[in-house]
Amino acid sequence: MDDTFAWRSDLAHDYPLMILAPKHRPEQNHLLRALPTEARARLFPILELVPMALGHVLYESGDIQDHVYFPIDSIISLMFVTENGASAEIAMLGNEGMVGVTLISDNKAAPNRAVVQSSGVAYRLNGPLFKREFSRAGALQQLMLRYTQTLLTQMAQTAVCNRHHAADQQLCRLLLMSLDRLSSNHLKMTHELIANMLGVRRETVTEAAVKLQSAGAIRYGRGSIEVLDRQKLERASCECYGVVTTELKRQLPDRLAAELQAGTDAEIPPGTDHTEVINRLIAQLRASPRDLEAIPGSAAAVSLIRVLDHSEQVEAVVKESADELAAVNSGLKKDLAGRTSQATIAVTLQKNELVEAKVEEAAEDLTKVNLALKAEVKERVVLEHELVDVKQQEKASRHAALHDPLTSLPNKGLFNDRLEQSVTQARRNGHALAVMLIELRNSEGTGSAPGDGWNDEVLLATVTQLENMKREDDTLTRHGDREFLYLRTELKSDRDATAIADEIIRTLGKLSSTSGGVVAAKSPFSPCIGIAVFPRDGETAEALVSRADEARHHAKENSRGHSFAR
Repeated sequence: MDDTFAWRSDLAHDYPLMILAPKHRPEQNHLLRALPTEARARLFPILELVPMALGHVLYESGDIQDHVYFPIDSIISLMFVTENGASAEIAMLGNEGMVGVTLISDNKAAPNRAVVQSSGVAYRLNGPLFKREFSRAGALQQLMLRYTQTLLTQMAQTAVCNRHHAADQQLCRLLLMSLDRLSSNHLKMTHELIANMLGVRRETVTEAAVKLQSAGAIRYGRGSIEVLDRQKLERASCECYGVVTTELKRQLPDRLAAELQAGTDAEIPPGTDHTEVINRLIAQLRASPRDLEAIPGSAAAVSLIRVLDHSEQVEAVVKESADELAAVNSGLKKDLAGRTSQATIAVTLQKNELVEAKVEEAAEDLTKVNLALKAEVKERVVLEHELVDVKQQEKASRHAALHDPLTSLPNKGLFNDRLEQSVTQARRNGHALAVMLIELRNSEGTGSAPGDGWNDEVLLATVTQLENMKREDDTLTRHGDREFLYLRTELKSDRDATAIADEIIRTLGKLSSTSGGVVAAKSPFSPCIGIAVFPRDGETAEALVSRADEARHHAKENSRGHSFAR
């Protein structure tokens, strides 16, 4: 098999049809295509081709990013999620770019959600390997800096568009940007997905789509949009599409690949440490002092360079004084050996004293310089620690906004958002999914009875058991004091849901025994579970949760402890 199509064998079962797709090559991504031969030889063998399933979340806001992704024929949306679970797209990435630019700044925490908007494949690269290549200060670094500028422009223009332009203009911008990243004029997009990306209601999307269809620009059906007249879309769109496209062409023109490949790719010799890199940077700044104005943190750079310059000047004075002192001492020895007159010796001693004073003054200056240098270094160390603290606080704040403070489970807003995304994906792919409402009762069938041993430790033990049971793609949230909502994606049949419910009942029913030194309750739990299945029991997130609640009440009367919605 060709190395340019290195499919992972463990993914073959989950994506059997994609294995038969034509071979993909790294050069199909514009950034990878622009790399010179030397950089390609280092990177291409370690790239991993991975499938991008529609609706798959690459990472949530605050998650640790371990990889960067270079899309080939897929599209990734960067989404901002609010505290109440509402979302809006802030950027769209395709084969013109990459996902994970924040790794450039050593910040591994993702600032937003990244979700697959259009399925396909992407090349994945390990984060540390990406950082190593970026640190070479070669072609990849130039590309990333240029691409970051285009990404910032897109984010800023998207924010302006969402705030000031009509929904049909925003829809035109979204469709045009999607067309630029795909080879077909058929787009698989539901109104719900578009509403999530634009941050508007589905009804608003429907009105905008009807308007564009009436104008003959598009034809839309259930879960798909066909672009009939691109020029009409461009005329109906606001200026935001043009601004983003122009900036992309300006920063990453077609001729850029030839320019980079014609140049030399920077190499960092093995064993080079950060000190050497910093010294080279300082040398570059001294050689081109005007460039300081364009460098972030230039005031700090100038301050450090001045201290280092002063240190070098003092060291030169000390060296010169030492040479003079050695010459004076040598002359004094000759004078004494030759029985020179007292007057001549006195003059020589006077020179000696002057040189000693000069050396002493230089030593004092050098001490001051060293103190100043230590202060500069300390200031930078303190600043770096403060930045780390701020980043950690930001990460904690983002996590707190989307998760329960006690259990760290997704809160209701995040659960609802994931449920809506799962419903959209299930509707598009013809899959079923289940929402289970789990209520914990003691063996007597009562709820939160006083003094029955229910406390935070029991709650956390319960959460641990449920988390160990669920799959990675499933979502669990706390719905009440003793209630949990469990989202099970890609359900094959009611028997699957029944098996899951039986397993939950068996597992949680054993929590009365001591586990890890914590006794869960004075009497065994007797869980009851209500199950609602999409699309049979409801086609919206709200309807599914409501039907699962109704089924929960029926389950209380069921000897098996679980019941489907009726």
